[in-house]
Amino acid sequence: MRFEGPASDHDGKRTMRRMTFTRLDGGRVRQRGEVSPDGKAWSVEYELIYIPKPA
Repeated sequence: MRFEGPASDHDGKRTMRRMTFTRLDGGRVRQRGEVSPDGKAWSVEYELIYIPKPA
């Protein structure tokens, strides 16, 4: 699943942001946040791995 759209930074400068969620083995999920000044060149801002809580 991916969310993408315009955003503003703390100074009010317009940027593009993208969040991608990817299923991984074992019920884990990767969330990657990216930012782009123009919607063409993207750079990774963060990457998180969610792990299911053991039962």
